[in-house]
Amino acid sequence: MTSPPDELAFLEQALRYLDGTLDAATTEAFHRTLAADPAAARKLAALTMQRVQLQEMGPGAAVLRAIPRRSRRWAPIAFSMAAAAAIAVTAVVLLRPRGERPEHGPVVVAPPVAPPLPALPPATPPSPAGIPARIEAVQGDVAVVADQGRAPAKVGRLLVRDEALTVGAGHATVRINDGGIDDGRLEIGAHTTIEPQSPRAIAVTRGFVHVDWKSGTLALNTPLGELRASGGARFRLEIRGDDTRVELHRGALRVTAFANGHVVDLEPGTLATLAPEKDLQLERQEPPLAVVFDLQANPRELALFRRMPARLLPLLRGWTMDKEGFLGPNRAGFKCAGEQRHALNGMMVGAALGNRSYIEDAWRTIDATIRFQADDGSFLDSVVCDADWLGEVSHALTVLLQSDWERSYRARVKALMPKLGRTAAYLSTPERLEELRTYGAGLSKGYFLQAAAFAFTGLLLGDASLQATGRAHLELGLQLQRQDGAFQVHDGVDSAYQGYILQHLGWFAQTFPEPRYEAAMRAGGAWLMTRITAAGELDVRDNTRTGPGCRPENCIGVDWQRVPLGLMYYGLDHDPRAVDAAAKLRERQRTVSR
Repeated sequence: MTSPPDELAFLEQALRYLDGTLDAATTEAFHRTLAADPAAARKLAALTMQRVQLQEMGPGAAVLRAIPRRSRRWAPIAFSMAAAAAIAVTAVVLLRPRGERPEHGPVVVAPPVAPPLPALPPATPPSPAGIPARIEAVQGDVAVVADQGRAPAKVGRLLVRDEALTVGAGHATVRINDGGIDDGRLEIGAHTTIEPQSPRAIAVTRGFVHVDWKSGTLALNTPLGELRASGGARFRLEIRGDDTRVELHRGALRVTAFANGHVVDLEPGTLATLAPEKDLQLERQEPPLAVVFDLQANPRELALFRRMPARLLPLLRGWTMDKEGFLGPNRAGFKCAGEQRHALNGMMVGAALGNRSYIEDAWRTIDATIRFQADDGSFLDSVVCDADWLGEVSHALTVLLQSDWERSYRARVKALMPKLGRTAAYLSTPERLEELRTYGAGLSKGYFLQAAAFAFTGLLLGDASLQATGRAHLELGLQLQRQDGAFQVHDGVDSAYQGYILQHLGWFAQTFPEPRYEAAMRAGGAWLMTRITAAGELDVRDNTRTGPGCRPENCIGVDWQRVPLGLMYYGLDHDPRAVDAAAKLRERQRTVSR
């Protein structure tokens, strides 16, 4: 057992380590101490947790941080608090509702080896400009917390030592720019707290962070371990309950577990889990699609789905399919790929609710459709059928990839990508593009689904030309919006199709946010609300396609899943009354037709 003076020396060194003020040689020696002495590693984990608690309590955090810089007589008190935290860490399990969680494959325990760690650059001395961490973007509840109090985070503000950035229900982007070099960015998710310690050392005390690191070395300190990234690394860090999980998407990353000193160099696609008093666990897969990093760094649409009424979502997951995965007229024999799209809402609903069975149902209809794909990418039906299906499936996959389920379905998504690419290439020829545009001119909804087919497939494949084609089709659809907000349908308007269009427009507003899309959503949603009665009925009297005045060749029934979804895409960000209207519509399914 170490003597009290040794304990005080270790405490001071541990605090300086957490503050990022140790020089490179001392840091390397400290790592060796942690690797050789599990008790010391546990003390560091407890001390880290104590800092978290004090930071969140406010000004009290200054006491623990200030020990090495002020009075040594505080050290025994702080060390006693850290020891109490160690007991709490091992005896208390933080529980929270999780619903169903993705299943993970077999784990591999990392060997207890500790190769020498690369040295970090010397820490910059504390000064107002000493931490070149600048807030680049904020969304929702984001604040800067210091000893003096708490203030809303502002774009352009420079974070300095002894300040923490805390995100509630929101998102923030922090850019590290050391000596004029853009070193990388941190995407800070909801319910997360970070604290810059030096130009290239940051503490993450809770929540999740996506790191896109470009140059030099970055160290992230967590309650259970240290992550050290080199230039070119992309990874996700999440502190979930008692566990810390990190997955490397690209580049190189070294993980050191405080509990036992285990050190491992991750390969892209590897998920590492650190837990109190347990060995470092690894799960290896292929790396995710490149787009997954940005989709998960700010999962806007998945977050929107999770804001929808949970009791309503299961009612909006799509049409019923047969046991083989076919819907509507395709049950009697495959006729149109587009008919299969009506079950794909279940993929988003399942991702939002954590319900794997909903996701599996959606995959069943995808697999059934793919069996009919020809070598040229078509499904031996009309180009409209093919575009409708491609738009819905590529969008549904985009939302799935934003969720924790991405890893469970990674192999299936990757296997599907070349097939989606073939369909997109088939639809991209000049003659087929012209056919799609002609169809959309009469039924404006077509433009929005065509836009999704190209834009979301292009997003998944990293194909800028497909995304540009999608935006061009979206512009054609937006040009058919009248000044009162209604979209032209045939030679008039249609309240049901207005809801369908709002759903598809909402996809773009969430994934490709632009003021023009938001303005179209506001105007279109406001118009649709004038067609919802106080009793929760949809006024279809003037409808050209779903009302009593429709021509026989145009007539179709109201889709009581898509109209409520369109209202919620509009209402959650612009008008809460629309969310209530969506619930009433779905539950009552009534129209005013005379």
